[in-house]
Order: sequence, then structure tokens, then C-alpha cells
Amino acid sequence: MTTMTQASKGAVPAVKVTAEVSPGTWCNFRFDRPFRIGRLKDSDLFIDSPFVSRLHAAVAFENGQWTIRDLGSANGLFSGGAQVPSVSIDGLTV
Repeated sequence: MTTMTQASKGAVPAVKVTAEVSPGTWCNFRFDRPFRIGRLKDSDLFIDSPFVSRLHAAVAFENGQWTIRDLGSANGLFSGGAQVPSVSIDGLTV
């Protein structure tokens, strides 16, 4: 699940992410800069799952909103049950 927090004018608003980083283990994160999600241990958001590629997705603040973009992962990125190359994550549960 992701949520946004308010920031001062001109600053990038932080995005809060709750992710299952390993089976049954959920953690909260806060980002105010672009980040990468993947199974590589040096990923900004490391997720230990066989369904997550080594470099799975990139998240960035673009055109006034946070967007997640698939990086050519094996299992893809889905929103609303459909596979998508990218999607806005403002207030979206992923």
C-alpha cells in the first residue's frame, strides 16, 4: 500500500510504502526521491520473493505524481488486474 504525505510548495512529497519484504514480514518505508524495487539486496526496496525480478520496477516523482514503471521484469506490473508498463501510485494500493 502506498500513501502520500504533504510537502511544502516546490518540494517532492514523500511517498509511504508498506511492502511484504519476505513471506509474512511487512515493513514501512518512506521515500522522497526516486527508488528501485527488486530482489537484488542493494535495491532501495529489497523484496525477497520469487515473483519479484532482480530489478523489477522504478518509482519516480514525475509531472506532479509518483509513478511506478516496470523494468522489463519477468512477472510484470499489474494495476486493476491488467498488466501495465507504468502507473501512477498516488493513493493506490499495490
